[in-house]
Amino acid sequence: MKKIIKFFSLIMLSIFMNSCGEEAKWETPEIALTPIYEITEIAHVNGTNSIGGFFKIEVYRVADKTFLIEFPNSQKANKYQKTNYQDTSTDTEYKVSFTKKTEARDYNFDIEIDKANNTGTIEVSYDDGTGTIVVENYTANMDVKDVYN
Repeated sequence: MKKIIKFFSLIMLSIFMNSCGEEAKWETPEIALTPIYEITEIAHVNGTNSIGGFFKIEVYRVADKTFLIEFPNSQKANKYQKTNYQDTSTDTEYKVSFTKKTEARDYNFDIEIDKANNTGTIEVSYDDGTGTIVVENYTANMDVKDVYN
């Protein structure tokens, strides 16, 4: 029995000693702050909404980020492809437009927000599948933020 205990003690000691080597060097992560438009307090002008509710939308403001994050509620996030991004903002107003691509259809967003009070409108238009263009209007708030990528 003593031989078995010594044997296991030696094995444990050798495992312990071999695991105390030099620490491996980790690669430096390429994490950077990325500017976004964070659109919140989105409310449909007529009170009805045929394309689903929005809790928050994050639109990446850089050309190499070809997606946007849409939050239908505070606990779920959906990633969509973003195309035709244009930012023609002025000193007094944010003016952003883009196309959100989904499997079903494309949604064209035109956003105009006053910089003084960060409130404004969103116009969403899309083809309903029959050739009819549907236009829905929303009010919203928007902030400029930086998030980690």
